[in-house]
Amino acid sequence: MQNKPSRRILRLFFLLLVVVIIICGCFDPNIGGLSNSSQVTRTEQKHQYNLSTSNDGMITDVTLISAFIDIINNNANTVDVYRAIPEKYRENVSLHDFTVYLNMMSSNLNYRVTEFARINDTKRDEYSNSITTDLPSLAVLAKETEFYQLTYGSENPSLDDYSIIIGIQHDEEGNFYLSDKWIANVNKLYEFSRLYFDAIDEQDADMLTWILTQGYGEPPADQMINIEKSKANLLIDYYRFNVNTAPEDSLPLILLPNKMTFIQILEIQKPGEESNAIRSCSFSQKNNIISVSDPYPEVIKSMHLNVYYQDRFLLSWSSNGIRQTYYNYHFNEILGEPNIVRTSLASSSESDDNFWRITYPEISFIVRGNADSDTKTWSGILERIEINEKSTNISLGEPKNSENSIYIGMPLYDFYNQYPFSPEADYTISGNQLNEEMEMVVEVDNEKVQSLILRSVY
Repeated sequence: MQNKPSRRILRLFFLLLVVVIIICGCFDPNIGGLSNSSQVTRTEQKHQYNLSTSNDGMITDVTLISAFIDIINNNANTVDVYRAIPEKYRENVSLHDFTVYLNMMSSNLNYRVTEFARINDTKRDEYSNSITTDLPSLAVLAKETEFYQLTYGSENPSLDDYSIIIGIQHDEEGNFYLSDKWIANVNKLYEFSRLYFDAIDEQDADMLTWILTQGYGEPPADQMINIEKSKANLLIDYYRFNVNTAPEDSLPLILLPNKMTFIQILEIQKPGEESNAIRSCSFSQKNNIISVSDPYPEVIKSMHLNVYYQDRFLLSWSSNGIRQTYYNYHFNEILGEPNIVRTSLASSSESDDNFWRITYPEISFIVRGNADSDTKTWSGILERIEINEKSTNISLGEPKNSENSIYIGMPLYDFYNQYPFSPEADYTISGNQLNEEMEMVVEVDNEKVQSLILRSVY
């Protein structure tokens, strides 16, 4: 009697098992619309991309650029276009490299290519010669390349049109092809630019410093690393407060193996400024060394408008922004007798003004006023101050060899401590005194400062 409950439970278990087996065995896979064939993953039939051809059925530059535009304008898939290009026209160009190359031509700001045109011969020769000089290994390719300008437009009225320069290679018979070496070098420069913009976006000063030092042919001295570190911090703050365009949304203008240029929209800082004020940033590759040129709006420090002679204050370009009239008495006593000749300033629109060049042994002025070469007298407002290799006792800012002074013969890294972005500005530093523009122009060699000029800008 004690075993009956156990036997009942066992029979119930087997009964349920049989029911399950029957149900599974009777299950019709067609129920619910399923079938054996449907167990295979369905894929929609892909539209095969067809390259456009010329009237005689040939594949040409226009064919390729039209395909590029279809990708850029989201009318075609990159993979489909890549597969549609006959292999002989893209030999050794991988799908990955092709994709990177096309991605850099696309915009995140809803731009579309509206037209394209071949660059004229003069401009073509300019680009070709530049590539040959910077990357001799691509000299033959540069000669085989035609350059095209793709123009981009947007339906957004606040976005201005822009254009990109790209290159397409040709063989000896004139047929186009995509060079793997060309694309690899363009991609290399582009990927470097991504690292740069990512470092700025992430405010990573250490990474940005490392990127900036890649432009040196050999490991830079500690002083130069410190200068690049200073530049990195200044650039991060500048992008943060003054550049409206997100770094990764910078728009390319030139996509060549030796140079890549991007533009960005600036923030509106003052009433009346143009809303489309732009700036540019460039990456260059020369002999496989990549450097960055990202101009920073450096201005003349007020102290460097003061001129010193033998550790004594001599004169100032302006006092609290006001230009004053100087007379010869003070200068002749300290500097000796000057040579005086009438001159002109080609940049000045004031042709009736009297301009005089006053040359002392260690410093020269151009003044607007009156002068007499016989009596060695003069008076007027300084329009230009020049110091050169003869100016051994002259300095700007402070007495010579002081921490913040600049002078002829000073080491470049000391000058860069004062003006770290001067190379990007071609050693021309802007200034403004009560809305009167002026600038400091510096000439350097590989090691030191050779000449300094303060001058009015008309």
